[in-house]
Amino acid sequence: MTRLRQHAANKITSTLVLIAILFSSCILAVKTSGPFPIKPGIDAALRPYVDRFQRYGHQYKGAGWHGHDVYVQFGDTSSFVVEDPKLGNRVIGVCKTATGNAPNEIVIDNATWNSADQYEREALIFHELGHCAIDRQHEDAVDNDGIPISLMYPSLIVSAIYAPRRDYYIKELFSR
Repeated sequence: MTRLRQHAANKITSTLVLIAILFSSCILAVKTSGPFPIKPGIDAALRPYVDRFQRYGHQYKGAGWHGHDVYVQFGDTSSFVVEDPKLGNRVIGVCKTATGNAPNEIVIDNATWNSADQYEREALIFHELGHCAIDRQHEDAVDNDGIPISLMYPSLIVSAIYAPRRDYYIKELFSR
């Protein structure tokens, strides 16, 4: 009877180990799925905006489109130098371009994020991803009413301007 119990115990242990391996594999599959792989460098609060940007990229650029790999996180933006006197001295988001195969990195000012609404958050992330993921530069142009014609305007486009023109700004972002 003792050998029978040992055999049964070994079978149960083997089955549990197999289940644990399968369960771990499913978790790994979830962690590595999506348009940009989930990495420690993409903050969970910013992740939905990065994913949305990728979906719009596919919509406007085609299903096979993939921008540069980018880490997106909160951090201190006060050490970044502003070279444009029109912008003042406050940096709320920055794209740091990498060399070689390393991903570019976006740093978002946490205080700005916490005070922004959903439209300003999207405008900020999409603007910085415009720099880091699709190589867009700032565009200073405005229309006859003084409204920026591009999401790549050097200052944050506030909700009152962005929300009613959101579709236009997103299409324009991916049109070049």
